[in-house]
Amino acid sequence: EENVVVGGFGQAVVDALAPLGAKVHKIGLPAEFLQHGSQAKLREVYRLDAKSIAERVREALGDGEWTKAARGEE
Repeated sequence: EENVVVGGFGQAVVDALAPLGAKVHKIGLPAEFLQHGSQAKLREVYRLDAKSIAERVREALGDGEWTKAARGEE
């Protein structure tokens, strides 16, 4: 989310899904003093640009059966 991870919308999702045992990986800004700059630069710095989010999703999912199936691998 384009907000801090702690206490943001992602935390509400985690809290709602926790009783179901769902695994949620939050992506957002750290709860610290942030650098100043253009939105594009800050998204890159904090890994919130499209490329970085895709990388983080791949990292979170790992190389399990689901990701292999999504790539069309057996």
